[in-house]
Amino acid sequence: MDVRIGIQNVTREIVIESAEDAEELGKRVSDALSAGGELRLTDAKGRLMLVPVAGIAYVEIGVEEARRVGFAH
Repeated sequence: MDVRIGIQNVTREIVIESAEDAEELGKRVSDALSAGGELRLTDAKGRLMLVPVAGIAYVEIGVEEARRVGFAH
């Protein structure tokens, strides 16, 4: 599952590839935003990402679309 987190006043977004499903990730994000503090996510390689919720502008949870190679006819 592809997770993109936009940070306020920062042009680049944080992109994480997670093994969790969309429901679990959505609940985790909602809980973190309600409680304040930090959003804790683990990527597909087991790395822990901590993001302060005060700086989060948006969170996009979705499946990464496969990139197309070649020319369309």
